[in-house]
Amino acid sequence: MFVDKIMLKSYDSELTQLYAIIRANLTRKRTVHRHRDELLCYSDNVRNLQALARGKIIRKFLNYEFDESATASISKLQSLIRATKIRESYYLKKSALSRYEAQISAFQSRIRAKDTYFRASTLATNRDRIEDSIVVIQSNIRRFLYQKHTNKTIVSKLSGSEGITQLQSIIRGGKVRNEVRYYLRNISKLRYEIREIQSIARGGILRTRLCNNVLITLMGEDIKMNELFAKVRGNNVRRVMNYKKSVLECVSKSEIIPIQSMFRGILFRFYRDEDLECIYEQIDSITTLQSKIRANFVTSELKTMMDYYNRNVNLVIKAQSYLKSKYTQNAYKSLINMKSPPLSVVRKFAHLLSDSGSDFQEEMELANLKDKIFEKSKNNEELESQIENLDIKLSLLDKNKITIEEFMKHNHKFKTYKPIMSKNVGTNGLDKLSSSAKKRIELYSSMLYFLQTKASYWIRLYEEHPSRNKDKFTTKLQDNILSVFPLAQGTINSHSRVEYFFLKFVSSLMELDIKYCQNVADITKMKNAFWIDFLVDFHSHSYQRMHLKSLIGKVVEAIIDDDELSFESDPAKIYSQLREQDIRAYGSSVMDEGVTAQEAIKDPRVSSAFVSNLMALRDATTDTVEMLRLTIDKLPVHIRFLAKKAYMVSQLHFPDQSDKHHLAVAGAVFIKHYIGSIFHLPENYGFSTKRAFGSRPEYMAVNNLRYLNRVLLQVFSMKPFSDNFMKPLNDYVTSCTENTRSLIREIINVKDLEAEYEMNEYDDIVAHERPQLTMRVADMISIEKLVRPNIDIMAPSADDQLRSVAEKLRELNDAADDYVSLTEMGSYTLTLSPVTKEDSVADSKAKTLFTQAKRCLLYMIRVEEGDDLLELFIHGIKPVHEVTFKEIIASEADSSKPSEANPYRASYLGDMPNMTYVELKKLALKVILQLERMGQVSRKDSFQELLNQIVVDIKTKDKQRINRKEQMEIARQTVRKLEEKERFLKRQLGDYNTHIDEVLDQLQLRPKEKKIFNIIPVFSKQYFYHRQLKKNNRLPKFGSYRYSAKKLLEQNVIRDLGGALQERFATSSKLHFMFSCHKSGAFVIEAADGLATIPGACTTITLDQLLDHQYEKKKYWEMFNGMAAFETENLASLIFRKFYDIKKD
Repeated sequence: MFVDKIMLKSYDSELTQLYAIIRANLTRKRTVHRHRDELLCYSDNVRNLQALARGKIIRKFLNYEFDESATASISKLQSLIRATKIRESYYLKKSALSRYEAQISAFQSRIRAKDTYFRASTLATNRDRIEDSIVVIQSNIRRFLYQKHTNKTIVSKLSGSEGITQLQSIIRGGKVRNEVRYYLRNISKLRYEIREIQSIARGGILRTRLCNNVLITLMGEDIKMNELFAKVRGNNVRRVMNYKKSVLECVSKSEIIPIQSMFRGILFRFYRDEDLECIYEQIDSITTLQSKIRANFVTSELKTMMDYYNRNVNLVIKAQSYLKSKYTQNAYKSLINMKSPPLSVVRKFAHLLSDSGSDFQEEMELANLKDKIFEKSKNNEELESQIENLDIKLSLLDKNKITIEEFMKHNHKFKTYKPIMSKNVGTNGLDKLSSSAKKRIELYSSMLYFLQTKASYWIRLYEEHPSRNKDKFTTKLQDNILSVFPLAQGTINSHSRVEYFFLKFVSSLMELDIKYCQNVADITKMKNAFWIDFLVDFHSHSYQRMHLKSLIGKVVEAIIDDDELSFESDPAKIYSQLREQDIRAYGSSVMDEGVTAQEAIKDPRVSSAFVSNLMALRDATTDTVEMLRLTIDKLPVHIRFLAKKAYMVSQLHFPDQSDKHHLAVAGAVFIKHYIGSIFHLPENYGFSTKRAFGSRPEYMAVNNLRYLNRVLLQVFSMKPFSDNFMKPLNDYVTSCTENTRSLIREIINVKDLEAEYEMNEYDDIVAHERPQLTMRVADMISIEKLVRPNIDIMAPSADDQLRSVAEKLRELNDAADDYVSLTEMGSYTLTLSPVTKEDSVADSKAKTLFTQAKRCLLYMIRVEEGDDLLELFIHGIKPVHEVTFKEIIASEADSSKPSEANPYRASYLGDMPNMTYVELKKLALKVILQLERMGQVSRKDSFQELLNQIVVDIKTKDKQRINRKEQMEIARQTVRKLEEKERFLKRQLGDYNTHIDEVLDQLQLRPKEKKIFNIIPVFSKQYFYHRQLKKNNRLPKFGSYRYSAKKLLEQNVIRDLGGALQERFATSSKLHFMFSCHKSGAFVIEAADGLATIPGACTTITLDQLLDHQYEKKKYWEMFNGMAAFETENLASLIFRKFYDIKKD
């Protein structure tokens, strides 16, 4: 077969040409020569006709006609020409074929041999099977030939006989008759075809006769006839071609294209097999060539790419940075816009938390600092209790006629840290109480401190309340909470600790109420929110109302005093007002009564008043907004903080909303719950809407204020009006959007509550004075009755401090006489007991477990694939997972800082480098099951809460670090202050004991010449300061005095502080100034933070300089390179009074 293919391949071109000739011949037979066989019988006539036509055409072009005598000569000439052409063609073909005689002979031989080869090869292959049969056939053939030869001999012998001749005649006659009968039968079968042939023949004869007549007639019209025939033939050909084309188009897809594809496939496979056989022989060389070509191609491409890259490296870097930032932004946007993102989304950002080794170290350091704070506070509480025990000793001295005034007359600031009693109830009042009642009062101080400083107790109670509507329980709860936060005596400019804790409670309650909202619009539409009630009560205090009146009272007063002003937007009401004016002016009116708004607006007077009112309302709104912009710095911090809190909570709960909606929430809180109160109830702010004289009704001023408040709320909400009468102002609201957004941003541009109020949760345990709370004893009892039955809700943990206090209150005797005696006391001032608030064991355990679970999941998410966490735990562990886990651990260890050589030891997971992935997954499963038992997570949602917390960590990673650093800084400062307080308390305890002993000894002597402590009052800062200077042998010759910056500011000795001193004064209460005199006429002024002198805060002034400033009447004297400014006159008075013996008035 392969040889045949090779042979056929050698005659490829000849066979192709042969096939083309065959196809052309077949095509001509089907098209042009379709009637050729029918016309063969008329070939002579047709040739004559063609010759005549050609002659006619030639004569037409030559314009020359031959006569009849020249016709014979011309015919002979044409014959000679045709013969010559035929001979030339014959000789050319013969000469062409003679060059390939050997190839043609070989080709013919191969063709002839092909049949013989097939027969011979078949016989040779099957020789064993057919040899016997062939021998038998040959023998039979020889026998047949022999018999035939014998018969011929017999016949030759009998050829002379007459009988044989007759027999032969009979036989020949019978044979002829049989043949005739056979032909007749065949003709009878084909009689219809024969009739048709006869019809054709008769038609041909008829046409011949007609043609001869027609030809004779049309001899002169041959050119036109030729054109007619050409057109007819052309039409026929076109009709046939169109028909064939339509047929081919119908069957092209179903028959022709598949057949062509098959032939092309066969030919392609033939060529491919042949090429593959050739290639296989040179496979090694071809492989080498291909590798070199590929290498050259790749090298050239790489070189081109690197050249292009080097030429445009800056553009490439910019493009890469842009694309990276764009992809990151889009991915992070998809993360923050989902409330509960799936595992596939979290997996993309899990690597962001992989560098949390330092975070764990900071968390542990913060935990250690908190433990240290707790330990130091416990020690200070013990020292304070020992100092309080000195009261017992002083009481004993008082009984022996040694009064406390002897100890306090030279130092009015001497305090023994004894709780200050109420003005209504003294010590004797407590003495009348029973021991259980006294114990109850002591427990109240602890209970109320916890309830005042830890808002989570109240929040849990609100969260468990079954209904968000107000009822008797919530009303009572609100009254009790307000009694814990007495805010009536506050001021705008000074922030009390009670206000600080109250705002923490309100902000937490706001977050709880917003959690129940379904969308952003619900936040601004809340009417039954609990935090609003507390905020309204806070704003009802006189100092809050007076401040709001000072901010926006001019607008309210101007609207109330303008009798002609109207903001009415309802055409029906405007129509009624105009009708009432006509009646008051003329006694009657032509305007109809009870007209609808659609009919009223058609009145020219009404439409004019409608437009005028809206324009006035728009102008008033613009003026009010501009006034608010100018008074932003005067706005109370608490409302700006709450607006910012609402903005942040809205972002947290509705991340899919735009920043405009979140700013609208802040604006609505600001207008609706602060500014709007003066518009709704102007009488509470000292404005009267009643007029003794005037033509305007009383309700007009109230309506104007409410319309203004409505537009302000719409402007700050940045939403158009849906009311048809107010829709004309929608363009104005839209145009104010950008200005409103910038204004709201300025309003909420405040720091955290701790930074604004300069307070934190540790201030109470650091301060030397304990906080006090004055309230009615009946309210204390009411709070106790509220806490005790709800302690499981407020303090669910068994080791909670409030639960411990509630248990002690339950153990006391609930005698009716005790409650009566306590209620009769009226109001009582409690000295609260600041205690470091410890997290319960359950809360700390839950935090630890969550930290462990999140840390484990961060590794599992990066190692395994899955749709959710439950599927991640169900999947089996493969070897590739172990390898991936080890690679992650190794990469994190390599990328960690030298100071964090093993950050995992600081984590909650143990020794990570030596842990296997199986152990990690077991630990994660164990921790999550514990959380599930505690009710923190659920497998119903595939532990989605853990993913949500991881997402929160990803979103707030930087913020958490900043907050953690701030907490660490506050904790370090608290530790330092606690250590200072501990040293102070120890020194104070020792000084008190020593002083009491010394005073007792001196009082026993009672010298008359010189009273002790005339120069330096005992227990004063100057006493300890001089004592410290003497101890260090640094006491100046003419004395030294030390004063706190706060005192000097109060006495106007210091006018202002700046630079480092201002920072120290803002963050520390230990900023002092020392005035010393080492030589006459020269005074040294120094500033120190505690015992450490502040660099650059030391200067020396002379008496001459001081007198020069007084003479020149310079009011201020800047020192320490501008860090402090002193009042010249007061500074001079201080120096003369302390260092010179002046006359006293």
